[in-house]
Amino acid sequence: MEDLTEPQPHEAARYVTYNEDGTLDGCYLQVPPEEHVDRMIVIDEELAPAWVNYRANEAREGIELAPAAVSIVDLDALKSEAISSTYSDVDAVTAAAVGNRVEEYRDAEVTARVFAAAGYEGEVDVVVSSYAQYNPTGEAQTNQWAADQIIARADAFRSAQKAMRAQRFASQAAMRAAETPGALAAAAEAWNDFIAGVRAALGV
Repeated sequence: MEDLTEPQPHEAARYVTYNEDGTLDGCYLQVPPEEHVDRMIVIDEELAPAWVNYRANEAREGIELAPAAVSIVDLDALKSEAISSTYSDVDAVTAAAVGNRVEEYRDAEVTARVFAAAGYEGEVDVVVSSYAQYNPTGEAQTNQWAADQIIARADAFRSAQKAMRAQRFASQAAMRAAETPGALAAAAEAWNDFIAGVRAALGV
């Protein structure tokens, strides 16, 4: 921050003027007119040629380098990249949860639901009984336990699919509507937090 002094009345000064949001809108070497007095900052002469690269600091008593502007074209490119990532994120969760075994898991789900609807009575297909015998607990379980596990897993994944679809639409809309890189980053971060939550819920 520059060490600045206020110009004396009727004394010419090198100064910049700023808008309400802190952007600078002019650089002058003159006696400040009345309309500039309440929105001006005196600067060193060496800063004058590059004043467009600065903005008023938060206290409005000095200037600081303004963040690099992102062009509309750049922002559009960032939006496209962020929106595209929502698809790849959903694909990644799906791949981690079921991979190429969609048909296998669907078979097991249907069989487990039929078995559960029958009150867990009668014979059960090997897609359920094999999971009862060989499962992550390391110990043989009952066919009812296996059916309930398969159904719970299927329900969780279907719920996650619906949630990801709905949130993908909402997040993409927020990304398209973003008018600044900061707003876009916030929308992308919200989406990333959501996906992290889905992964945690599914254990993938």
